[in-house]
Amino acid sequence: MSAEPRKILLLINGVSSHPESYESSYIKQHLLPPYMTSCLQLYDTEINNSFKAHYWKLFLQNLVNAFNNEEEIPKLSILDAIKFITE
Repeated sequence: MSAEPRKILLLINGVSSHPESYESSYIKQHLLPPYMTSCLQLYDTEINNSFKAHYWKLFLQNLVNAFNNEEEIPKLSILDAIKFITE
């Protein structure tokens, strides 16, 4: 059984180096006007802090579970990190 594809909205600032169009059935690209970048930077901090807190919580839970089960402390791979952020 495969997961249903998700629809993605990709917001890109209006810099000339970004491609004007990207064709995909699952990804819709929207170019933001140039003045929006400075307005949205304020939200970046909150989003990043929230993401880091969520990731750190899952990482620590993983360590505590390993410790409680008397298992070897697992090394975190990039795949593990991706799985953490999708929970």
